[in-house]
Amino acid sequence: MRQVIRCFIWPLFGVAHICAPGAQDGKVVPLTAEIKADILDTIGKFADKLYRNIALSYKDLANADPLDMDAPVDLKDPATRTRLCSGHTFVFLAALQDPLREEVPGAIADCTRAGIQVRMVTGDNIGAPTPPER
Repeated sequence: MRQVIRCFIWPLFGVAHICAPGAQDGKVVPLTAEIKADILDTIGKFADKLYRNIALSYKDLANADPLDMDAPVDLKDPATRTRLCSGHTFVFLAALQDPLREEVPGAIADCTRAGIQVRMVTGDNIGAPTPPER
């Protein structure tokens, strides 16, 4: 059965509209260069504070077949990419504070002394499983 499917993607990639800031009625307006610059500036400010950016945009796909969420989607195919990744409406941008654990700077220093160049620190969520003690 064909239906309307709401497709969500990372913002500003294929975004053409935005839910009007402060609008209570769900009004959608074109994404202007000024609004896009403001969003990008905010993303930069969040990144400068080492926040993790989370954003949401959507597109309703009318008369679409249900998507198999376990099947890969080939976004290299121009038709699929255009269908799924253009004309989105930007909804919101939020930031999560995710500070490094206090042990991380020392671990990086240890790596540096051992000749290891640390390029990125990720996955240091305190709630993440840790390997068992040996």
